[in-house]
Amino acid sequence: MLVSFLLSTLLWLLYNLLRLLGNLLRLLGNWLRLLRLLGNWLRLLYNWLRLLDNLLRLLYNLLRLLSSLLRLLGSFLRFLYNLLRLLSSLLRLLGSLLRLLG
Repeated sequence: MLVSFLLSTLLWLLYNLLRLLGNLLRLLGNWLRLLRLLGNWLRLLYNWLRLLDNLLRLLYNLLRLLSSLLRLLGSFLRFLYNLLRLLSSLLRLLGSLLRLLG
C-alpha cells in the first residue's frame, strides 16, 4: 500500500512537472511571438521613417527644380528686356536716319 501511494505520488509529481514544463514552453513561445511582433513594429516604423525621408528628399529636389526654373525664367525675361531695348534703339536709329534723309 505504501509502495502504491509513493508510486501514485511520484506519478502525480511527474505529471505536474510535465504540465509545468509545457506551460513554461508555451510561455517561452509567447515571449518569442511577442519579440517577433515587436520586431515587425520596429521594421514598420523604420519603413515609415524611410518613406518620410524619401518624401522630404523629393520635396527638397522639387524646390531646387522650382528655384532653377525661376532662375531660368528670370534669365529669359532679362533676355526679352534686352531684346526690346535693342529693338527700341534700332527703331530710334532708323527714325534718326529717316529724319536725316528726308
